Amino acid sequence: MNEARAGATRTNKRYIDDVLNRLQWPQTKRKALEMRLANGRKWQKICGEFGPGLLCLIPFTSEAPCCVSQDFCHRLIEEDIDAFHALVEEKRRFIDRICKFGTLMLDMLLKDQNIEFQCESSQVSSLIRCTEDDLLSLLEPVQYLETNFYEPVDGWLKPRNWQWDWPMDPTWTPPDYECDLCQATQCDCISTLPKNCYRILYYGAKGRGIQARAPSRGGLAFQKDQYIGELTGKLVPPDTYDNSMTINLNRSDIDEEPVVCQVYCQDRGNWVRLVNHSCKPCARLVTKIVSGKARVMLQATQDIYDGAEVTVNYGRGYFKNKDCLCEICEARAQSNQAAIDFNTLSSPEGQG
Repeated sequence: MNEARAGATRTNKRYIDDVLNRLQWPQTKRKALEMRLANGRKWQKICGEFGPGLLCLIPFTSEAPCCVSQDFCHRLIEEDIDAFHALVEEKRRFIDRICKFGTLMLDMLLKDQNIEFQCESSQVSSLIRCTEDDLLSLLEPVQYLETNFYEPVDGWLKPRNWQWDWPMDPTWTPPDYECDLCQATQCDCISTLPKNCYRILYYGAKGRGIQARAPSRGGLAFQKDQYIGELTGKLVPPDTYDNSMTINLNRSDIDEEPVVCQVYCQDRGNWVRLVNHSCKPCARLVTKIVSGKARVMLQATQDIYDGAEVTVNYGRGYFKNKDCLCEICEARAQSNQAAIDFNTLSSPEGQG
């Protein structure tokens, strides 16, 4: 609308009519639309060069100590706004970083984008002891790895039956290897995986997990056998880590299928690392040759619909000293507890 004004003091009537038609509002709503446009322009002035992220920082409450309401902001005059900008300028670096966080939050709400923040995965014992920079770093988005990160490590032994030069990237494949997805020796399959196909949600005691997202509500998100994504992380020697954020990468193209490395995604990785375990999963992690590299791929093992949690089976060894929290085991535990409670109440001791 500002572009349509082209410097004029009022917006052309034709553009107002066009917006009313798009919103399917009657002409009686014209005054309401003009008021919203005026308020919007006031917000733009208040935010200034800090951008819309600043709106996330304004505490809209008329109660003390803030005493700030939308009406209060709408009544601000030019001198008030200039004075506000002068105050904010004193903490420019701090406000800029906070506004960046606010803008990302708006993108999540208005554009339905999935953004993971450092504070969601960082373990901080006490916020009181954090410096200002420490706190601001927690509001930074997690930078996902588009592909695995490899750097040589002293003492990294050559994998069993490895036929090529060493040391080198253990996911490397010869140029004549065919892609498991398209059977071509040169392809770009890895860049054609589904985009914006997931949501990061909290699943109670399990913590964060991945929910399937389809183009339409309730629609089919992934077909059976479809490759959903690649698990990325830092490539480290075998047996370096023993935790849930590490997976062994076996090479089935090499005799005896040796573990050539581990994909460690605790510090660096992508959204696939958030996929939870289930004893009845709908997907699996499997090593495949894709676009010239051996990769850990997330593959649907059944049709997955919008809103369903994407899960894999972590394997028997994962739950050595912990309880499984998947929906299957939780239902079984509740059923067993109900049976125990019933037997207790039915026993002579329970009736007494």
